[in-house]
Amino acid sequence: MQFIFSSSVFAQGENLVRNPGFEEGTTESLHFWQTDCWEKSAGTTEFFIDETEYHSGSKSACIINNKENDSRYKQPIKVKGNTYYRMSCWVKTENVGTETKGANISIDGSLETSRDISETSNGWEYVELYGKTSPNQETFVLTIGLGGYGNINTGKIWIDDVEVVELDSLPPGKTAVNMDPSYSGGDNQNTSENNGSKGLLMLGAVIFFILFLCIIFITLFKDKIPALNAKSNAKTNESKSATQNINNDDEKWIKVKFDKTDFAIMGVMTLIYLVIALYNLGDFKVPTTSWEPTLPGEYFTIDLGKETTLSRIYYYSGLGSTKYNPHSKLRVEYLDENQTSNILQLSRRKIYSYGNFSTQHR
Repeated sequence: MQFIFSSSVFAQGENLVRNPGFEEGTTESLHFWQTDCWEKSAGTTEFFIDETEYHSGSKSACIINNKENDSRYKQPIKVKGNTYYRMSCWVKTENVGTETKGANISIDGSLETSRDISETSNGWEYVELYGKTSPNQETFVLTIGLGGYGNINTGKIWIDDVEVVELDSLPPGKTAVNMDPSYSGGDNQNTSENNGSKGLLMLGAVIFFILFLCIIFITLFKDKIPALNAKSNAKTNESKSATQNINNDDEKWIKVKFDKTDFAIMGVMTLIYLVIALYNLGDFKVPTTSWEPTLPGEYFTIDLGKETTLSRIYYYSGLGSTKYNPHSKLRVEYLDENQTSNILQLSRRKIYSYGNFSTQHR
């Protein structure tokens, strides 16, 4: 008896899209896909699974823009850095406007799209887009929809058989778009940014250390520095004169004064505590282990080793990685005789929370 926990499956040469034909799930709970649109008012756009129109299988995804809108289905895909990919799908359109972008495939955050299909298409049409990832890119968000950035449109489209495939090289005559909208530099941009951040931290640490040494130096050698020594003697004489004028009633009060030595000691203690606190604070990354998928494309398998009844599964939602997918989902599958069946799909909306769900599998 085996259970597979995954957020998608990654393998060389295969389709990286999960649920590419929209066969799994329902309109209310479509597996692996999210919907998004620019204008979210009621009645503007409809998203649903259509069982009467499909390119293959028995279902397709449908979008109806009753009013002008930019609407699309989205899915985060795990990729490799500095690699070419082909993104493609089959679309069908009905009464789509021609003044702006029609049905197209694109990358979230990018203005680049495939060729778009407008008006009423003559059956299903194939669209594709080639792209290349940035040096350190791990994921991107694939989008397929009606309209685009600055291109709102009306009409009805169907989407089916979506593919994202890794390529060894770019086919002749094809142009690759940038698959990382946040990346615009050369291969060393990320390294330079990291080095710049580290440089600023090092500079701050050096300045703090120099100031700390200055305080210690002044504290230890103030008697040997003429300027400081003269000021110290003047303050001492003033203090003696003031002391002689204190009334007997005031002599019972003890006056506490902090000198530079005290401040130096407090500074050292604060610095020590700060270093320890920063070390214990850690970072915002969740370690990738065999028990914890952290990005789309990571999964693990649990083999119970014997026949048993599983009645409840507990899960913990930590901080995780939300760089490319703020509403990540966890999918639980049951593997039996090389066949998998979906048990549950969890949407992670909270962080640092425990939960559980009941199931009956043997």
